Amino acid sequence: MRRAAAIIIVALLLVFVGDAQAAATHGMSLFGDLKYGPDFKHFDYVNPDAPKGGTMRYAAIGTFDNLNPFIIKGVPAAGVGNLFDTLMAEAQDEPASEYGLVAESADVAPDKRSVLFTLRKEARFHDGTPMTPEDVIWTFDTLRTKGPPLYRLYYGDVTKVEKEGERGVRFYFKSTENRELAWILGQMMPVLSKAYWAGRDFEKTTLDPPLGSGPYKIEAVDPGRSITYRRVADYWAANLPVNQGRDNVDVIRYDYYRDGTIALEAFKAGQFDIRQENSSKSWATGYDRSKKSRYPTNCRARCKDSASICAMRSSMTHGCARRSPMPSISNGPTRTCSTGSTRAPAAISTIPNWRQPACRRARS
Repeated sequence: MRRAAAIIIVALLLVFVGDAQAAATHGMSLFGDLKYGPDFKHFDYVNPDAPKGGTMRYAAIGTFDNLNPFIIKGVPAAGVGNLFDTLMAEAQDEPASEYGLVAESADVAPDKRSVLFTLRKEARFHDGTPMTPEDVIWTFDTLRTKGPPLYRLYYGDVTKVEKEGERGVRFYFKSTENRELAWILGQMMPVLSKAYWAGRDFEKTTLDPPLGSGPYKIEAVDPGRSITYRRVADYWAANLPVNQGRDNVDVIRYDYYRDGTIALEAFKAGQFDIRQENSSKSWATGYDRSKKSRYPTNCRARCKDSASICAMRSSMTHGCARRSPMPSISNGPTRTCSTGSTRAPAAISTIPNWRQPACRRARS
């Protein structure tokens, strides 16, 4: 009898341990199963064979005086966040789902009280040094203590962060009430270099290009006027499934304008290439409708013919915004994407019908 009871107890313990050490997954979703399996090659909405090259010019409003986007002081330059990779990358064609970028896997504990991210062996910063669990832990502690208040808000329920194994980082949670916390850590957790910042003041504004790990590096800075990024030729994550068909433009430049009115006129004069229009009045009255060849209304078909870029890295708004699902009160759609010159090769892919964009072309 005792032997039988012992066998049952051992069996239960083995089941418990098996559950506690649940298999790590290639992604996380807040709503049901993931769309893409562990062996997926690329997201459905990208063209993995899109050519790379060219230059894309954008407009930014105001000014900037800082290249560290993770502090309160200063105004960060447009697009600077794309110097840094995060643990996970969000999918744009399913709700609240993300897949491994710096982290090859994520393992949420069965009791939902912790999550383990395992870093990829090949993850590297731009200087060739590997990303380590120590970098992730330092980044978390630094952002929560020296970063903007939103990091303290989002990470407030994290009680402890520890290295686990050679490449693992486990985050422990205060409770299970915030079911989004593991997902937020994956999406909002950049990985900064602890060694790079060791001799620098993290809380001080800087115009020195910081060490990153993402698909672009800073090529040129004209403080307050423009910033230029160049695609990293040997980007460590270029061939990952989450990056296939993305980051196709070689050079990206942001020029700063005093206000939106000036920027609109600059767009119509061909000074930059893409404009996201969010004013129904400007859409109705700010463009010359008589020159229809310059202002196509269906970007999905026209962009393929004219070699404009309409599907790019989502975080840099390299793509056309979907039409507003709300009915227009006046002057037509309230959200459109405008494309300018055709200096960069096409990166358009199959876009779901609910994301069909509307574009306008600047003077060529």
